[in-house]
Amino acid sequence: MAETDLTDMSYPTTESDILAIDNKVDALARQWLVRVQTNFWQFDAAVRTRVTWFNEQHYNPLRVYEGILPHYAALLSDLNSFKKFLDDNSFPRNSSYYQYYDAYALYYASYADVAKPPALVQEDLDRGTIVGICELVDDGDTLFVGGKEVRMVGINSQEKGTFAGGTAATVRLRQLAEGKMVTVYFDPYTPLEMYRRVLGAVYLGDGSREALYLRPDWKKIFLNYIMVDECLAEPTDKGRNNFVDPYEFKAAWAKCKIADTPNLARLTIKSNPTHARIYVDGRAIPKVTPDWVDMPPGTHHIVIAADGCSAWHEDVDVAYGENKFFRKLLALPIAVGVLNIFTEPEDCDVIINDMPQGLAPLIGVQMLATAPVVITVLKEGFEPKTVSVLPLAGRYIDIKFDPLQKV
Repeated sequence: MAETDLTDMSYPTTESDILAIDNKVDALARQWLVRVQTNFWQFDAAVRTRVTWFNEQHYNPLRVYEGILPHYAALLSDLNSFKKFLDDNSFPRNSSYYQYYDAYALYYASYADVAKPPALVQEDLDRGTIVGICELVDDGDTLFVGGKEVRMVGINSQEKGTFAGGTAATVRLRQLAEGKMVTVYFDPYTPLEMYRRVLGAVYLGDGSREALYLRPDWKKIFLNYIMVDECLAEPTDKGRNNFVDPYEFKAAWAKCKIADTPNLARLTIKSNPTHARIYVDGRAIPKVTPDWVDMPPGTHHIVIAADGCSAWHEDVDVAYGENKFFRKLLALPIAVGVLNIFTEPEDCDVIINDMPQGLAPLIGVQMLATAPVVITVLKEGFEPKTVSVLPLAGRYIDIKFDPLQKV
């Protein structure tokens, strides 16, 4: 078979270039498919294998992207020509050729991020920094400076939609950077990551006037470090940068790893008397004081309750790292019992002896232990339910209403 230039937009149609099979149209369809497949393999190798190789060999990183955009455009042209050939020759829509076309069309779309122009040009590379106003914070480790997308090196915030990346980290980085003058320092050998974003160490201030990383207060203006120090991003070894000290990052992160899961904070709860039951946001924790509970950072409603004592209710702000909570419980009045009321679904209205008490779950409701009390739970769309309970003096009783029946 005559050699074919796979990057050529035209396609040979001479008899010598057609596979020696019975159906000439099918032969051409197969050759179109081979052409599309080969171009995709070449493109994948250029984008992924060569990027890694160039970075490791310390070549000019911008050179690796030369030709990628025209190649990406050629892929689309090949796909469109392949489909036109199938349409013009009335191939069935459920044929294997159309299935290959659909698969490669999805494959093409998946390369949209890697097939965009590099954020840097040679002039930026020669200068070694980007100085400008941060126009936008995209998430907890990505921002835009002077129209260039910057991926903060050495750290990894959680992806969008999670607690750390979707809420706290993004909000905090916006507070720190958006609308402010920043300087992005990047390693001359690895200034870009796989998706063509600048891989940078971001400092608050104008780095064209001074070396910000040499200031004695560098920790207060180094945004990568601040995000780790505030437990909003984890250190990562991905991406090299000579302006990042990984040991500093790991030392700052050490305090954030007290909880068993990095995204959680630890609250150590102690009480007098000990062996008090623990409730977090209305849910019983299978532990008694003194003990610890891991939970997402934020404000949580903590209740500790021990027989013979009134329940202690308090909203506690829990931050990353270790948090401590100690309370002395007050003794219950004589002849008073305590009720804990749980319902499914939650947020049912609770009425005791015809008096509204609030929404379930209710923990630590004190009642005289001299006569039974009548408890009714109500929720729109569900059948009400009523039970009679005799409180026990000095004791806690858990009352759990089975799932209410829908009306």
